[in-house]
Amino acid sequence: MILTVNNLSVSFPVSSGIFQKDLFGISAVHHVSFSIRKGEIFGLAGESGCGKSSLGRALAHLFQVAGMKAQLTGQVELLCGQERVLLSLLTQKQMRPYRRHIQMIFQDPFHSLNPRMTIGEIIHEPLQIHFPHSGRKERQERVDSLMEKVGLSPEYGRRFPHELSGGQRQRICIARVLAVSPQIIIADEPLSSLDVSIQAQIVNLLRDLQEDLNLTYIFISHDLSVMKYLANRIAVMYLGTFVEIGETDEVYQNPRHPYTQALFSSIPDLKDEKIKKNTLKGEIPSPQYRPTGCCFRTRCPIARSECSIAVPQLMRFSDNHDVACPYVL
Repeated sequence: MILTVNNLSVSFPVSSGIFQKDLFGISAVHHVSFSIRKGEIFGLAGESGCGKSSLGRALAHLFQVAGMKAQLTGQVELLCGQERVLLSLLTQKQMRPYRRHIQMIFQDPFHSLNPRMTIGEIIHEPLQIHFPHSGRKERQERVDSLMEKVGLSPEYGRRFPHELSGGQRQRICIARVLAVSPQIIIADEPLSSLDVSIQAQIVNLLRDLQEDLNLTYIFISHDLSVMKYLANRIAVMYLGTFVEIGETDEVYQNPRHPYTQALFSSIPDLKDEKIKKNTLKGEIPSPQYRPTGCCFRTRCPIARSECSIAVPQLMRFSDNHDVACPYVL
């Protein structure tokens, strides 16, 4: 396994009392454990606010860089060659040599690019930081090669981000990530800010790059149709926890958890518009006031009194398919 996550939690502070003391009371990610194989596309699905992006940023060790207060517990272990590194124990300074191994593509390509730098400078910068002993000519050739790889002419290197379209800017973000030859790429909703006509091009580009370079993706999205097309395995999140995880075809064809069933039934079916939708009742609870026991029990159609006591763990339903509910096995 190239990445192993064990009991990872991410909490954010809320101010309390007269002196506004920070208490870490909002749990964005709650005791999550999983492993990722080299060369696979691992999908994170769920509604907005379920903790997908917080999990991605925690894996990339980005909270300290962004200056955000966050409390992380648990372990994140990355395989770097023959060395296994516990990223969760590293300080920001200790993380620097390993940062290039886990890179992130962000949701908004406009705000993730420096408006004062040309496209060529943006792609060149990580090469200069992580490969300082390489020559400038060699780095420039690498920049031109990367731009061609993502479908842009090297001539765009003299332009600024505001001179490019949204799809072109996202291609530049992908080229910048590829510049340092990462082992894992975390794609955080990379399509949501793009026109529908451009989304398919970016999805196909990501798939082609993954096949050509044997990349490992963690693909975060609420678009279940794209997830089905792109991901090898999928994990469904609800209120910071995994409720179901397995091979994509297996999970889509036989969803077991009530939340997964409701989530998948919301996918539009153009062939039969009369299909009855499995609509959930109630609102998603606040992460600050998580329900006891099963966090989904307040909206679950099969909830029992026992659900308020024990926190359900992921259990094996079939080969490569785990579900966090004992009443659907």
